[in-house]
Amino acid sequence: MYNFIRKIRSYARTTRGKKSFLVFPQNAADIILDDNNGLDSLGRKYLSVCNGIGQEDVWYKEKKPQPKQESERLTRILDIYKENGKLILSIDYIWDAKNWNSASNKNRFNDYYRKACTKGYVPYAANSTRDLDDLVIVKKGNGFKYDQPVLNSMETFPKVTPCISKIKN
Repeated sequence: MYNFIRKIRSYARTTRGKKSFLVFPQNAADIILDDNNGLDSLGRKYLSVCNGIGQEDVWYKEKKPQPKQESERLTRILDIYKENGKLILSIDYIWDAKNWNSASNKNRFNDYYRKACTKGYVPYAANSTRDLDDLVIVKKGNGFKYDQPVLNSMETFPKVTPCISKIKN
């Protein structure tokens, strides 16, 4: 996987001239760990060619909380990426579009955002159906404690302006 990511990055940056091309593998965060769950030289090499990672289902599996042990396992691994200067994009499929204004949807959304922001991850609450055909936009207020997309204070993360409420194929 290291060679694959390295070649993609090199192709984009060198061959195609896209010097600011960023690489964010999706899921499989534990690829950096050896058989003893430690970060070895190959794991460090992998980290060296990634700008960050996107990880799904850190705290929730759709609308149900992940077992605490699984969330703790994932955050321990993601924190290794963060400690190595990598951006963590967290995607949990918690949004209930049919009951968007319900107390349970608000509580789940607020809980997820609080956890992700506390860890320093960039959160995105996606539809619980896992249909990736829309963009969930939330405005702070009416029981929602966070905006989505959220503006991140990190200088390396561009400001996101929600200019469309829904994207369809």
